[in-house]
Amino acid sequence: MFLEWEQSYPSGNVAILISSVDYVDFTFIIMEDKDVKPKLQAIFTNRGQSTCYHPNGLIWLNLTQLGGFLCSETGALRRRWSWLNIAPHVQAAHLQPLCLVLGPNISLRIQTQERISLNFTSRQSRVRFNVGSELTLAHPEWLEVPGPNRLQKHLRLKSLEIYSLLDRMQTCMVYLHSHPNIKPRYSLTAQMQRHRRQTDKGTSHMKTHVL
Repeated sequence: MFLEWEQSYPSGNVAILISSVDYVDFTFIIMEDKDVKPKLQAIFTNRGQSTCYHPNGLIWLNLTQLGGFLCSETGALRRRWSWLNIAPHVQAAHLQPLCLVLGPNISLRIQTQERISLNFTSRQSRVRFNVGSELTLAHPEWLEVPGPNRLQKHLRLKSLEIYSLLDRMQTCMVYLHSHPNIKPRYSLTAQMQRHRRQTDKGTSHMKTHVL
């Protein structure tokens, strides 16, 4: 089953698009307030993987099942943290709340992995969404924290997948009556395949299970 719900800006443009393929798997997509070709500002999943972007398109915030990192508008790393204390494998007790303003109407507040709130405010409405994740490690003894290079490769691959999906959606909107099996641009597909091969080589020895 595919479900979809949206929250609009005062201008009428789509601000937050929420989609779900079942009752437990949700995706939140945040778009900028523009009439023509709005950019993707952020995407959140309830599986612990989320990304926010600066207005120039560079990564601002990235969250994974293990932790997260924050970057400046030039791409420089400003902050990195782990959701877990690796030795005892317990939830990190102290994380200073992190607040990001994604636009005049949308803000984000991060307290813990489970408590991440996406806030939308306007004259007509005020809505708060919990986009946090409650994850449990099935085999914490197998846990290995990925290094910066592996994180960047993973982030690059996910970014390419997102932009490939958006490219396909835009193509389908323009050519609504064309064949449904429209493939994304070759350059994006080639980049994703190359990064997948590199990622697979670097992670073939790891066995991590997350429920």
